[in-house]
Formats: sequence, structure tokens, C-alpha cells
Amino acid sequence: MVAVQHIETPSLPYYVPVQPMPFPEKVLCEATRLTTKSLTNLPPLSEPLRTIVGLLHHVGIAYAQVEPEPKMNLYIVQPLYDAVYLLLQVLEAQKSCSHGYSKADVLLGEALHLYLWTGPRSLPPLTKLCNLLVSRLTRALLPLLLENETDLDPKNVTNIPTSTLEHSPNRAPGTLHYPRATNNAITWSLALGTVITKGPNRKHVWFQGHLRKYVQSLGLDMNEQAYMDHLELFPATEGFPWINLRTIYRQYTI
Repeated sequence: MVAVQHIETPSLPYYVPVQPMPFPEKVLCEATRLTTKSLTNLPPLSEPLRTIVGLLHHVGIAYAQVEPEPKMNLYIVQPLYDAVYLLLQVLEAQKSCSHGYSKADVLLGEALHLYLWTGPRSLPPLTKLCNLLVSRLTRALLPLLLENETDLDPKNVTNIPTSTLEHSPNRAPGTLHYPRATNNAITWSLALGTVITKGPNRKHVWFQGHLRKYVQSLGLDMNEQAYMDHLELFPATEGFPWINLRTIYRQYTI
């Protein structure tokens, strides 16, 4: 916990307390497929972060199974420990040399760290540590949001179908400068912040407002399946009750 608060690699190396087992084949195949899909639809990431995306896909898929394989902990613990340790190394490097990493790399580092702790590590949202992780995610989002959003001019829109605009007279204004891959990362990060901060607090309103704008600008509010397909670009959340992003579509994005 101390290492997480200070963003530093523990001085003592971690160890896995049990002998790990290989992943069940169906989990391995699905996680491999989703990792490839992620890296194709996200902006270029540093090599360690690419590895973390793969590790967390394996963990997320394992937890999301309707009927998990017996003794799941025996094959989950190794990638989970690897992801925790590697993420701390990434965040420490980003903190000490921020100019060497893209804004998207920094954002996903913070978002995946929040995912890891509130999902697989079961950190309750109403804790000081979770508030700290949310604040770091907010700080990583701010420069991207400020550079990306402008008033919507239908004549200048290139990434939204004309038919979508014509049938959505009440869509929130705003179009996006960044490529779709970067907007994918921003949208998922906003969704994660929205579900974790839900309740009567100012951060929830901030996350929710920006999430609605991005989901509408990307056309995801017009098609629930498109929203679900977007979630597949990132580690699964349906196995974790506090961060199940599939449950917020109708509440926050229509």
C-alpha cells in the first residue's frame, strides 16, 4: 500500500506465495484475442504497458467467467502479482521522466492501476487510497480533454456518420481532435472514473459529463452493442461488482 501511495517500486522483490498453474485453454485463447484487439485499437504504448494490458486481460477474463475453473487462484496469482509490480515500475518511471511518455501512455497507466486495485484487488471505492488513485486519473485526463474538445460543427466532422447526427438533435456539442485510438482510451478511462465515483460527489458529475460527451461524439450512445464492443478493448470488468462498466450504459450514456 505504501508503494502504491508513493508510486515507487517496493525495495524488496515480490514473490508468488503459491506454485502457479497454467491458464485454462479457453481463458488463454480469449485473453490472447482481446489483447491483440486492444493493441490494434489503442495508441502506441510503451512495451511494459503493452505487457500489462495482456496480463490484465488474462485476469479479467478469468474473473468474468460465469463458471470459473476450480482453484482459479492458482493460475490468477502469477499474472496478478506481475501486473501489480510492473505497473508500479511504469508509474515510477513516468513520474521521474514524464516527458519520455505520451499522454495516452500516462493515462492508461493510471487507469489500469485504478482498475487493478478496485477490481482484482477489491479496494472499496470509498477509501482514501481509491480517492488518491481517482485524483491521479483525473490529473492524467485533464491535458487530453483540454486539447481534444471543441464546439461541434457538422461540416467539419469526419469521424461521426452524418445519419447519426441527423437523428440526434439533442446530442451534446463537441467533436474530437484526437484519433479514434486515443479517444478509445479516454472514453474507457472516463467510464471507469464514472462508475467508481458514483454517488453525490463533484468528481462523479465531472466524469459523467465528459463521458456522455465522448460516448455521443463516438456514436456509442446510438448502439449498445457498439458500447459493449468498445469495452472489449480493455480488461473485463463484469467480474468485479464495483466497476462493472456494462451496467452503466443506460444510466449514464443515453
